Amino acid sequence: MEYIHRLLNCAYAEYDVSDYVSSFMAQRGTDLAEIISDTNIFGCNADGVDTDSIFSLICTHNEAFSSPPGQLYEGFATIHVMGHVLFRLTADNALESPFDEIVAILQKRFEVNHRLFTNYDGTIRKSGDDYTDLRVYALCAIVFMKLFTLSHNFSYLNTAIKLNDLVLKSGWPIECRDLPFVGAAVILEQKIIRGEYEKFNC
Repeated sequence: MEYIHRLLNCAYAEYDVSDYVSSFMAQRGTDLAEIISDTNIFGCNADGVDTDSIFSLICTHNEAFSSPPGQLYEGFATIHVMGHVLFRLTADNALESPFDEIVAILQKRFEVNHRLFTNYDGTIRKSGDDYTDLRVYALCAIVFMKLFTLSHNFSYLNTAIKLNDLVLKSGWPIECRDLPFVGAAVILEQKIIRGEYEKFNC
């Protein structure tokens, strides 16, 4: 029981955990349905595949992620760096420097400011004022969920859930290019939470 409380950051909840998880999942499904009409992401019905296959599918349909994002000391686009991070994690189950440091810094920045900027300079400070790119938030949620599946560090899953909260509730404009990433992020979250819940029979 304590395990699933940690999972959803409600360690002192007094209500029934099974009801909370069911309610959480149902609300997520409702929120997602308001944005996309089905669970077809990147040409595949995500309901019928496991989490590893979804991570691989995202990389397969975004070949640019396989290429390193250039000279990081000159600055970088968050979508390119986090896309490459996902590619490396999916291919190698590990991250090399400096990408591990960038991920750690961006996680801390989001936890404090609830923002991720579209571009950063070489010192990982914002470069420009754009922080409303939903594809960036959804992709970062996907990356943190991949990190969770590899490490079982619940801080990654907690951050991913907060990122998805923002994606679904921000009210920021959503573009067609964002939809597969948003769908993948929420579906992965549901699959991971359901798997953890069932694993411990709470």
